[in-house]
Amino acid sequence: MLNGDGKALQTTDGQVVLNLVPLVSQVIQAVQEEAPGLLGKNVTLPGIGTSSGGPAADCQKIGAAIGHPLPPDCGQVPLFPAKALTGAQRAWRAFNGIVLVLLILTPLVLIAALWISPRRRTLLQLTIGGCSA
Repeated sequence: MLNGDGKALQTTDGQVVLNLVPLVSQVIQAVQEEAPGLLGKNVTLPGIGTSSGGPAADCQKIGAAIGHPLPPDCGQVPLFPAKALTGAQRAWRAFNGIVLVLLILTPLVLIAALWISPRRRTLLQLTIGGCSA
């Protein structure tokens, strides 16, 4: 979600929402396999997540398959305002940038230390120090 590619967490109407619709579909499928008579009929569930209508369309498909209408926001749990997520995403991008800069600078500083050093034993000392740490 911090990278902007979340399937279970989505931003809807200014809220970050946990989408449990695929889990609901899996639970209905598992119940039907374990106790086929519990639902009263053989239910064929449609493909969830394949439509462009989002979770609301998936809820309608599940409702039609089980013969009981479901609300459009079934299986969706609002967690927190989306504004809070943008700050966390910005911090995550900054952290990733700092790590990248450090990964580039560390070998360059090592090379500069070896080049500036007046002693020839510096590489050996850095190697021993790096191995013992």
